[in-house]
Amino acid sequence: MQVTIPATMSASAAGARRSQYLSASTNGILAQTYISPQASNPTVTGSSATDVSAGSPACTTAPSGTRSCTISVPAPVGTDDIVITAYAVAPVGGSFPAGSATLSVGTLRVQTMPANGTATLNVSLGGVIASIQTTPASNSPIVTATYTLTLAALDAGGNTIVAGSSDPYANPLQLTVSETGGTGYTFVSLDGGTTQSASVTVTQSSQIVTVVFAGGAPSAYGATVTATAANASSVTPLTLTPPSAGSYTQFYPSPSYDAENITAGPDGNLWVTNYSDEISSVTTNGVITPYSVQASGVVPMSITVGSDHNLWFTERIGNAIATMTTAGVVTATYPVPTASSWPYGITSGPDGNIWFTEWRGNRIGTVNVSTGVVTEFSTLPTGGSQPDAIVAGPDGNLYFTENGNPANKIGRMSTAGVLLNEYPVPSPTSNPNGIVLGPDGKLWFAEGGSGKIGVVTTGGTFTEYPVPTASSQPQGITVGGDGNIWFTEESANKIGSITTGGVFHEYGLPGDSSPMGITAGPDGYLWYVNYSSGRIGMMAP
Repeated sequence: MQVTIPATMSASAAGARRSQYLSASTNGILAQTYISPQASNPTVTGSSATDVSAGSPACTTAPSGTRSCTISVPAPVGTDDIVITAYAVAPVGGSFPAGSATLSVGTLRVQTMPANGTATLNVSLGGVIASIQTTPASNSPIVTATYTLTLAALDAGGNTIVAGSSDPYANPLQLTVSETGGTGYTFVSLDGGTTQSASVTVTQSSQIVTVVFAGGAPSAYGATVTATAANASSVTPLTLTPPSAGSYTQFYPSPSYDAENITAGPDGNLWVTNYSDEISSVTTNGVITPYSVQASGVVPMSITVGSDHNLWFTERIGNAIATMTTAGVVTATYPVPTASSWPYGITSGPDGNIWFTEWRGNRIGTVNVSTGVVTEFSTLPTGGSQPDAIVAGPDGNLYFTENGNPANKIGRMSTAGVLLNEYPVPSPTSNPNGIVLGPDGKLWFAEGGSGKIGVVTTGGTFTEYPVPTASSQPQGITVGGDGNIWFTEESANKIGSITTGGVFHEYGLPGDSSPMGITAGPDGYLWYVNYSSGRIGMMAP
């Protein structure tokens, strides 16, 4: 058998791994024959080990360094299987030392050897992968992303293996996805195929590996893609790491979208109120679906989830409380008895009913979830108190902010509608806005007027923390999955966080944002709405 061994490997040669284009590192060839089929006749009937290194009497070397060598293939007359193996070392004493590096292997099945004459043998050798080269990449995707992996399989001599359909890798590459913090978000596929799985097998160097991050993963999610081959070193060509705190992306519902508030729904989506008489659902991958509130000019404001697992929202101009299913169907609208009361804040109370504030009506009201009966309680003692946001407290009572001046208070009311306390906020003209129950059992609130984050105990003891950015106008407030308090800074175009010990962090947004409502999503991200730009955003804690 005549073989040609190049001085260097050409990665572009279509037949670079066939017998006539052996690895440039080839220095020995072993030919072994078996009575066909080999599987039933595993005893070697003939064998030859040929030295094909430079200077070997079996080879002639051209000025270019290419070697042309002749090897013998002992084969008994009849039908044989022949195995050709190329090694990086020359044989010693007619055999190859134990542990010799294999460069390529090819097998001829059912070859007829005549008693007299010449048999033509066409053999393709599959390169044996010893190592894998790649440029590892680290990314922190938040939404859907696609990556194309570039892998180079090398033989024991460091030569790139060019494998084709007739001479595939002798030990194919296996690409495997491993995930942390969630499963089913990252997939691999071959050659642009639509079939996505957690692993693929690469048999040829021309195959293209695509990695798809489907999005919608928890904020702590991570993944690695590892390339391995039998008896070869493994590599990690791609690592997806959790995004750093403050990393964000934003979605654009429409140019005229006027987002106000946001809440996490019972269906795993986010739900947003829009001044343009819409309520929108948003998947954790940013797919937005708007639903009409089936009325014109009502101006939806705040939104919450009721004990009946439906969405409940206030209609400022419509002067009503409405409820919507997660299918986007408004099932009932309950008018507020006091005209032009401007219902604003809304929450699910500890009694299972819906509680809301009347910004102009200066009252607190409730809707019985079972009967739809609306009840308003006595006008608040402080004139022009402008009750704003409302939340259930740790003691079974309702807490609400009194945004107006000179009110500047945090109110406390029982589920019987009895006003228990009005706690004055220490800073004058603080204009308290959003309020939330913290992980420490205290009530945390945003002071839009004074630029502070306040906290009050159920007994009325206050602590205030100035936001680092002056005149930031804090608005919405929520508790993140990290146990910190997160808030929006409308004037500063920032999202901020504060630990229960008073340590701040702030993260900038585009200059036209004016973030308002904020909530913790089911995916661990903070979701917020921008009033000025209409964008809906998600931020890593």
